[in-house]
Amino acid sequence: MKRRYSLEISFLMLASSFISSSYTPAKPVEQKDYVFAQSWNTNENSQLTARIEPKSPSNREGVLTISAGKRTVFRFDSKYLFPTAILVLENGNLATQWNTAAGGDEFYHLFVFAYINGSVKEVLHTKSATLPEFTFTATNSDKQEYPQRKIIVGNASWADVLKLKLSSTATVYTWNAKDKTYDVQPNIPWEKRLQR
Repeated sequence: MKRRYSLEISFLMLASSFISSSYTPAKPVEQKDYVFAQSWNTNENSQLTARIEPKSPSNREGVLTISAGKRTVFRFDSKYLFPTAILVLENGNLATQWNTAAGGDEFYHLFVFAYINGSVKEVLHTKSATLPEFTFTATNSDKQEYPQRKIIVGNASWADVLKLKLSSTATVYTWNAKDKTYDVQPNIPWEKRLQR
């Protein structure tokens, strides 16, 4: 029996590049007056562009606009949230990270969007006091993919974060391609969050 070894590399949302031998990350679009821009080759092979722009020059709250060419296909108003990152995931979904102005247990907001049957849909929204982690997989020498990637959100409170106390548990989200939703595993011990 041949032993297989997997390599899972965990990244914070602020990381803009990641490692995978089976995946080529989308190329960023040239930035101009907006905060973030990312080309998005969806899981249905549609080429879209995602931009997060400020509501106005004096208001840095973000508005996410997704377009196909010059046609807007989706618009998302963050309502009092400030954008910090945008990332295309290996499963073809688009992850966007936002912060509140006030901090607290819901300081970080993660919104994940999927392109399903020709339209953009919000498929995940999490709130936490800590940055989410993303795992990406490598392929082994037999060119077989390892199991699904994860989004990991620590279950720490803002008071714990201020004391530099690590999360004791995490909620783990795994994309279910068949149902087009994220499967949720709550209260996973922190030290076991990367295990399959």
